[in-house]
Amino acid sequence: MNGRQTHAGEALAWLGLGLANELQPRDAFALVEALGSVEAVVRAPARVLEAAGAPAAAASAIPGALGRAETEAEPLAAPGATLAACNDAA
Repeated sequence: MNGRQTHAGEALAWLGLGLANELQPRDAFALVEALGSVEAVVRAPARVLEAAGAPAAAASAIPGALGRAETEAEPLAAPGATLAACNDAA
């Protein structure tokens, strides 16, 4: 996997967390810190998320977040469109 694909995966994972309405931003950042990466958060089962401090409603919503993000990002497959993570170079 090249760096561009990694960043695309990271951006997609952040989009997924943003689409989890039950998750507050501060809780999202705490989960990323606890689990090591945003990708680990969106791939974790609800029980792991709860053990890491996520509220139950958020822990239940996060496992489906990546699928929702993929659906939302589909229109970006058009030429010239890009999904970027907050830490991607401008």
